[in-house]
Amino acid sequence: LPASFTKFGNGSKYTTTVSSSGKQFLNCTSLKSVEFKGKLEVICGYVFQGCTALETINIPASVTVIGNSSFLDCTALKTVNINSTGELTIGSNAFKNTAIESVTIPKGTTKIDASAFSGCAKLTTVDFAAGTDALTLGARVFENCKALTSVALPDRVKAIPNYAFNGDSALETVTFNKVTTIGTGAFSGTRSLKSVTLPATLTTIGSDAFLNSGLESITIPKGVKTINENAFAGCSKLATFNVEAGNSKYDINLGMLVEVSGGVSKIIALPGGTKGVLNVPDGGILGGYALNGLSGITEVILPDSTTKIEKNAFRYAKVKSVVIPSTVTEICDYAFADSSITSIVIPASVTTLGQYAFSGCENLASITFEDGSQLVKLGAHVFEETAIESIVLPAGIVRFGEDDYRASYTFKDCKKLSSVTFLGDLVAINPNTFAGCEALKSFTIPETVTVIGSNAFDGAGLESIEIPAGLKSLYVTATSVNMSGYTFRNCKSLKTVILHEGLECINAYAFQGCDALETITVPSTVTEIGGSAFKDC
Repeated sequence: LPASFTKFGNGSKYTTTVSSSGKQFLNCTSLKSVEFKGKLEVICGYVFQGCTALETINIPASVTVIGNSSFLDCTALKTVNINSTGELTIGSNAFKNTAIESVTIPKGTTKIDASAFSGCAKLTTVDFAAGTDALTLGARVFENCKALTSVALPDRVKAIPNYAFNGDSALETVTFNKVTTIGTGAFSGTRSLKSVTLPATLTTIGSDAFLNSGLESITIPKGVKTINENAFAGCSKLATFNVEAGNSKYDINLGMLVEVSGGVSKIIALPGGTKGVLNVPDGGILGGYALNGLSGITEVILPDSTTKIEKNAFRYAKVKSVVIPSTVTEICDYAFADSSITSIVIPASVTTLGQYAFSGCENLASITFEDGSQLVKLGAHVFEETAIESIVLPAGIVRFGEDDYRASYTFKDCKKLSSVTFLGDLVAINPNTFAGCEALKSFTIPETVTVIGSNAFDGAGLESIEIPAGLKSLYVTATSVNMSGYTFRNCKSLKTVILHEGLECINAYAFQGCDALETITVPSTVTEIGGSAFKDC
């Protein structure tokens, strides 16, 4: 480009900001070389994106902005010389998915935006020239740079953003002396990172910060006030936690990293090699994801001081057996979600099971409620996608949602569920309660039921069903009995349907796709049959 060329245009205007889009050479796949002879100030966004033959770029000293996605997907681009001498901003995705092997960040750089060097699989070296102005890094800035082995962040970087080095599997050494915050997933998947020195300036460690990293030991500085969930999960080689003297928030208890508050020790993380039976100390509770990634623990025994099982406490845990004391009254949202438990006994003291409390427990075949159960509330999705084969629900369960009409998904996609027994007077089968329960061939709707929600048995294995005489519609909402219901849609084995006099409405799509349905007698009281009610039967 000639000496007279100093600015890229965008329509009738010149580009001046990192987000300005030009696309002048977008997808010029044969372009191998670019030379700037003039005093160019801004390389606008997308200008060289997709130039897959481009191998080298020398960015002039006059440039102050390298725009968003300006060299995105330049897959042959190995050499980048950034010669800027003044203030510089590098936009998001600027060099993403290029073949850059090394890069020096000029001293005047004040911002490197999100994913600027993400996916640079051959990038081995990043150097930062000495500077004085604060440098802000964007999320995922060096994500999936799988050849990057060492990084020394300058003191002008005060925060490591979310997923900054996520997936950098070769990263062995990283230093940052003035950082106050380590973001979510910042070093997730850095399998070669065996040690890191956290600076005295650090106050916050984000969730998943070192998830599945190669850390062998870690020392928490005294100034750290927040360690978010899952920060050290999956660190199988992490044998030792230390906390500097003077930290009033965190401590070590029996080798475990704990958060101390009001005399209660919340377990944040355990050494990666923990095995056998875990007896949680009296006064201790399991924090969210505390057992994630620990494959050696066979059983967990909670102390009698436990009154509730915290949100995400056993999420993703490999443990198969948990003993819940009779002091527990609440099992919180996601408490056992996606864990490996095979059976569970819910004490009579428990009144509430939170949303997704056991969802995704693919091996959970047995749930037993103790006699005299005080359970009155089931959260949405509570047993979704489990291996439960049969269940007896306590007398306090009269609906599956927070009210009679809200979707519950209680047993959605429980492929092995064949038997459900109610000890109480059920009044509502909420929307999607038994959707996808392929083994549920027989089900008796109690006479006490006044509400059947949409998709309640969608895709279930029912072979026959009888609608109680008291129901006027197959789908009842808080405002109408005439809306589309999909109540028994795609019940492929449904052969027999018994409808009683008093039924007024067969809702739209109610039996759509019930391939095996041969005969049905419509009561004389029915005044409306909705659209597609028997479509594809």
